[in-house]
Amino acid sequence: MAGSISLPFKSSPVQAATPANAKDEKVVWSACTVNCGSRCPLRMHVVDGEIKWVETDNTGDDTYGQHQVRACLRGRSMRRRVYNPDRLKYPMKRVGKRGEGKFKRISWMKPTTRLPTT
Repeated sequence: MAGSISLPFKSSPVQAATPANAKDEKVVWSACTVNCGSRCPLRMHVVDGEIKWVETDNTGDDTYGQHQVRACLRGRSMRRRVYNPDRLKYPMKRVGKRGEGKFKRISWMKPTTRLPTT
Protein backbone atom coordinates (compact mmCIF):
# COMPACT_ATOMS: atom_id res chain seq x y z
CA MET A 1 0.00 0.00 0.00
CA ALA A 2 1.67 3.20 -1.14
CA GLY A 3 1.83 6.09 1.29
CA SER A 4 1.06 4.06 4.40
CA ILE A 5 3.21 3.71 7.46
CA SER A 6 3.85 0.65 9.54
CA LEU A 7 3.25 0.77 13.25
CA PRO A 8 5.87 -0.58 15.65
CA PHE A 9 3.40 -2.88 17.42
CA LYS A 10 3.61 -6.62 17.25
CA SER A 11 0.61 -8.16 15.60
CA SER A 12 -0.77 -11.04 17.64
CA PRO A 13 -4.28 -12.36 18.16
CA VAL A 14 -6.05 -11.34 21.34
CA GLN A 15 -6.58 -14.24 23.69
CA ALA A 16 -9.58 -14.38 25.94
CA ALA A 17 -9.07 -14.92 29.64
CA THR A 18 -9.18 -18.61 30.29
CA PRO A 19 -11.17 -19.36 33.41
CA ALA A 20 -9.83 -22.11 35.63
CA ASN A 21 -11.53 -25.46 35.82
CA ALA A 22 -14.81 -25.18 37.67
CA LYS A 23 -13.61 -27.71 40.24
CA ASP A 24 -10.47 -25.66 41.01
CA GLU A 25 -12.21 -22.30 41.12
CA LYS A 26 -14.16 -21.00 44.08
CA VAL A 27 -16.42 -17.94 43.89
CA VAL A 28 -16.32 -15.81 47.04
CA TRP A 29 -18.66 -12.88 47.62
CA SER A 30 -17.10 -9.67 48.85
CA ALA A 31 -17.92 -5.98 48.91
CA CYS A 32 -16.20 -3.05 47.29
CA THR A 33 -14.15 -1.05 49.80
CA VAL A 34 -13.29 2.05 47.79
CA ASN A 35 -14.23 5.40 49.26
CA CYS A 36 -17.69 5.95 47.70
CA GLY A 37 -19.67 4.19 50.43
CA SER A 38 -21.89 2.10 48.16
CA ARG A 39 -20.37 -1.25 49.18
CA CYS A 40 -21.25 -2.84 45.83
CA PRO A 41 -21.23 -6.65 45.82
CA LEU A 42 -18.28 -8.31 44.10
CA ARG A 43 -17.72 -11.90 43.05
CA MET A 44 -14.08 -12.91 43.56
CA HIS A 45 -12.97 -15.92 41.53
CA VAL A 46 -10.31 -17.64 43.64
CA VAL A 47 -7.94 -20.45 42.65
CA ASP A 48 -5.45 -21.84 45.20
CA GLY A 49 -6.14 -18.95 47.60
CA GLU A 50 -5.39 -16.27 44.99
CA ILE A 51 -7.91 -13.95 43.37
CA LYS A 52 -7.77 -14.59 39.64
CA TRP A 53 -10.48 -12.18 38.51
CA VAL A 54 -13.28 -10.04 39.88
CA GLU A 55 -16.73 -9.50 38.48
CA THR A 56 -19.67 -7.43 39.54
CA ASP A 57 -22.97 -8.90 40.71
CA ASN A 58 -24.72 -10.36 37.70
CA THR A 59 -27.37 -12.38 39.48
CA GLY A 60 -31.06 -11.79 38.98
CA ASP A 61 -32.62 -9.95 36.11
CA ASP A 62 -32.20 -6.32 35.24
CA THR A 63 -35.84 -5.33 34.91
CA TYR A 64 -37.18 -1.88 35.65
CA GLY A 65 -37.77 -1.42 39.37
CA GLN A 66 -35.54 -4.37 40.31
CA HIS A 67 -32.24 -2.55 40.34
CA GLN A 68 -28.98 -4.44 40.24
CA VAL A 69 -26.10 -2.83 42.08
CA ARG A 70 -23.13 -3.20 39.78
CA ALA A 71 -19.64 -2.20 40.80
CA CYS A 72 -17.77 0.50 38.91
CA LEU A 73 -14.27 0.07 37.51
CA ARG A 74 -12.70 0.95 40.85
CA GLY A 75 -14.50 -1.94 42.48
CA ARG A 76 -13.72 -4.34 39.68
CA SER A 77 -10.02 -3.46 39.97
CA MET A 78 -9.97 -4.66 43.60
CA ARG A 79 -7.56 -7.46 42.66
CA ARG A 80 -4.93 -4.85 41.79
CA ARG A 81 -5.37 -3.21 45.18
CA VAL A 82 -5.06 -6.50 47.05
CA TYR A 83 -1.86 -7.55 45.28
CA ASN A 84 -0.25 -4.11 44.96
CA PRO A 85 3.40 -4.32 46.12
CA ASP A 86 3.05 -0.95 47.91
CA ARG A 87 0.08 -2.07 50.03
CA LEU A 88 0.73 -2.05 53.78
CA LYS A 89 0.50 -5.56 55.22
CA TYR A 90 1.85 -4.95 58.72
CA PRO A 91 2.46 -2.04 61.12
CA MET A 92 5.33 0.30 60.31
CA LYS A 93 7.17 2.84 62.44
CA ARG A 94 8.82 5.92 60.97
CA VAL A 95 12.54 5.88 61.79
CA GLY A 96 13.67 8.87 59.75
CA LYS A 97 12.51 12.43 59.54
CA ARG A 98 9.05 13.11 58.22
CA GLY A 99 9.02 12.88 54.43
CA GLU A 100 12.19 10.77 54.15
CA GLY A 101 10.24 7.57 53.63
CA LYS A 102 12.24 5.55 56.15
CA PHE A 103 10.21 2.98 58.07
CA LYS A 104 10.77 -0.29 59.87
CA ARG A 105 8.40 -3.13 60.52
CA ILE A 106 7.11 -3.49 64.09
CA SER A 107 4.99 -6.09 65.87
CA TRP A 108 1.21 -5.95 65.92
CA MET A 109 1.18 -5.31 69.69
CA LYS A 110 3.50 -2.31 69.59
CA PRO A 111 1.22 0.19 67.78
CA THR A 112 -1.44 -0.04 70.48
CA THR A 113 1.09 0.82 73.19
CA ARG A 114 2.52 3.72 71.20
CA LEU A 115 -0.73 5.62 70.62
CA PRO A 116 -0.55 9.23 71.77
CA THR A 117 -2.59 10.16 74.82
CA THR A 118 -4.55 13.38 74.92
